[in-house]
Amino acid sequence: MEMDQTKANNETNRFAGLILAAGKGERLRPLTASVPKPLIRIGRFSLLDLALQSMPMDAEDIAVNASYLASQIKNHLAGSAVHVSVEPSPLASAGAVGNLRGWIAGRHLMIRNADMWFDRVPTELWSDWSGENPRLLVQDRGVPSDFGTNQFLGWSMLPSSRVDALEARPSSLLNEVWLPAARQGKLELVQFKGLAIDCGTHEDLARARDAQQAKDLD
Repeated sequence: MEMDQTKANNETNRFAGLILAAGKGERLRPLTASVPKPLIRIGRFSLLDLALQSMPMDAEDIAVNASYLASQIKNHLAGSAVHVSVEPSPLASAGAVGNLRGWIAGRHLMIRNADMWFDRVPTELWSDWSGENPRLLVQDRGVPSDFGTNQFLGWSMLPSSRVDALEARPSSLLNEVWLPAARQGKLELVQFKGLAIDCGTHEDLARARDAQQAKDLD
């Protein structure tokens, strides 16, 4: 697997990474009837490959959770140092973190959705993060969205103290962490100025493929 970044620098070696890859991708049927959404190709690489390339830590410090067609995820990552966390029943985002507390071992956690495509790596999300509060990557859409007019872009930072409070049961980070932190005035939002596409529909998948093709031709 090709990695195009320098990993494990002094700023990011205090993080573990988690790529969420357990969803069924039902809106992408029939593509996902036999292939898990993270393994759908965007140009030369799968969505999962692109997600792994974007993470600023060594492969041994990255976990991928899998549930739907999990054996394909495991086979795709066979031979790499990436840790695969198989969930017989999906645990959702917070449950996936709780299930990995032993592996995370007290570190802060960077979490990324496998099905998001970005035109560049958003280093601004973690470059000045203190590790005190949860932090989300967002874009202001100018209309009501996830957090005011800010749409969540599937990439976040989770302090170790918040990791330790999560359990291995079906639950979401939205309900368990982000909304409570927002009510306490402790949720940090970082604006992303580039192009981000949620590849959850056939239309958006096509947009991401076109954008990746244009990027590869640059």
